[in-house]
Amino acid sequence: MTVKTLERQIAKIRLERKSNPVYVLLVEKFPPRPIASRKEHEAYLELIKMLMREVDGDISDTIREGIDRYLKVIAPFVEEFEKSRWPRKEVGGREILAYLLENNEMTQSDLEKEIGKQPYVSDILKGKKRAN
Repeated sequence: MTVKTLERQIAKIRLERKSNPVYVLLVEKFPPRPIASRKEHEAYLELIKMLMREVDGDISDTIREGIDRYLKVIAPFVEEFEKSRWPRKEVGGREILAYLLENNEMTQSDLEKEIGKQPYVSDILKGKKRAN
């Protein structure tokens, strides 16, 4: 198949809904596709931030609709790149408890009412017992 053949075949297909000009512009300038590099990821993030600022401003319904449609299409590509590049590790109760203690300047004894006596909290932090 050639590009011309594809163009002729596509030209035969009609959509009932008219295309939003803002959406078409965004798709032409920044085609939705899987993100292949960190540089491309940064460019799409910059575009998304700019579009989000515009949506928060005083814009027409046509512009808002075009931006919203485009963001819905591009978001899964950004999410997929981020998941493959920076996978989240599973965080358990022990890690969460240690984080909360450290960031709230609390001691193990401060959690007696919520969790139990200090030795029990200590055992959770050491991995000897599981947090419920």
